[in-house]
Amino acid sequence: MRQLARPRPFDLDEVRPRLAEYKGLSPRWQAWGSVLDRCRSLGVEMAQAVASRRAGWTDIGWRPMIHRHLTHRRHTLAALDDMLENGTLADWRPVLVATRRDPGGDVALRLDRLLLERDYGDSGDLWRAYLSAVRRGSSAT
Repeated sequence: MRQLARPRPFDLDEVRPRLAEYKGLSPRWQAWGSVLDRCRSLGVEMAQAVASRRAGWTDIGWRPMIHRHLTHRRHTLAALDDMLENGTLADWRPVLVATRRDPGGDVALRLDRLLLERDYGDSGDLWRAYLSAVRRGSSAT
């Protein structure tokens, strides 16, 4: 999911200008921006599947992440920072669920703050796209 949020094929600089030359490649995929948008949306769809426990994702075991510097299990800034930096998919699930349930709530706002203050690389790109998607979805209902 993380790499879908910021795809970087090893040969991107060579391939990007020549996408239109690929045999049988649909015009839609001849622009790197279209490929990037689709990859990012696939990453968000996967995150939403994890958050909603859709079929195929229920086998991810979850035990609370143990933060070596914290003595609690709340979604504080420090805990979220650790989760963004070091967490696994199982560690992300409760935060995905919390932000899906309340896209404007405290956990989502703390994530916004962290994502503005630091570059979390692929993880940051995915979380920004996920928060945007769940907020669009909640405003549509």
